[in-house]
Amino acid sequence: MHSLYGLSPSAPAYINKAFVLVIVAASLVVNSSGVLLPSDLGDGTTPNLKAIFLGRCYDCEYCSEEQAGLYNCSGLWDAFSSSFSYQEPCNSVPEDFDDFVSMAFVPLADNQTLFYSGMYSIAMAIGRQSSDFTNIELTMLGGLVDGMTFCGMVDAPGINYDACPTFDSCENDVDALWKESSQYFAGQASGEVTVILDGSRADGAYRPKSFFRPQEVANLDPAKVTSLTAYVVHSLNGDVTEKCVTGSLLQLQEDVATRELNLNALTIQASLATFNASRIQDTKHVDPKQIRPPRLSARQRF
Repeated sequence: MHSLYGLSPSAPAYINKAFVLVIVAASLVVNSSGVLLPSDLGDGTTPNLKAIFLGRCYDCEYCSEEQAGLYNCSGLWDAFSSSFSYQEPCNSVPEDFDDFVSMAFVPLADNQTLFYSGMYSIAMAIGRQSSDFTNIELTMLGGLVDGMTFCGMVDAPGINYDACPTFDSCENDVDALWKESSQYFAGQASGEVTVILDGSRADGAYRPKSFFRPQEVANLDPAKVTSLTAYVVHSLNGDVTEKCVTGSLLQLQEDVATRELNLNALTIQASLATFNASRIQDTKHVDPKQIRPPRLSARQRF
């Protein structure tokens, strides 16, 4: 007897059922060119997404006493979920999340904004250790969805819990949200801002496809930001791919100068497990000539 779409009447029921689930999951995820291949799909939306989202909001872990009463958690969920639910997941653009992003973010104090690229764990550790530094995941905006996967689907229930497009397959919902959030986070930064970069990456510390370069540096407001301090960190036992004023850091200098900002670049070799907020504070008491090149004039080109 012939099989239909790979289903065999003689095969055990659980095998046919599993095959059907794969077909259903794949057919629910489409883009402009049609159905995505199974290789384009990853895990579905995080189970219990709404409950986790609301729980994080009500817990308000990153809120000051003044901020705790500012958030309407159910309103935030509605703004977030309506940005992608009942829509094709590969048709998302960052602007879809405008309402949610503007509702969720409360501007930080001067000098508090912490960016990173390839240094998520270190940025989180520093932000948790010191109130002087805050990365986006330690704000309500980033904390609500940090580590979450989500994508929409046209049919009910509007959110696909079976399979979502991977980052490589298309600009998906998660990618669109983080782009919009990163742009907004950078645009609200003020005073002296800080970034931690991985100087041991083979593909460079300042990469074109990172969120930091196109979304954050490009949206720093020279009317509010006075300077950017970049910590280029190397593992004690790792490769030293780039130091300050070498490789991709030359492009960072140019991009920062274009935005009429000053750049302080510091190269630090340390155990990544012990590099923390106190290490950053310690460098502020060292003669700058010993650890970084001179401050770069906004009018200088490199």
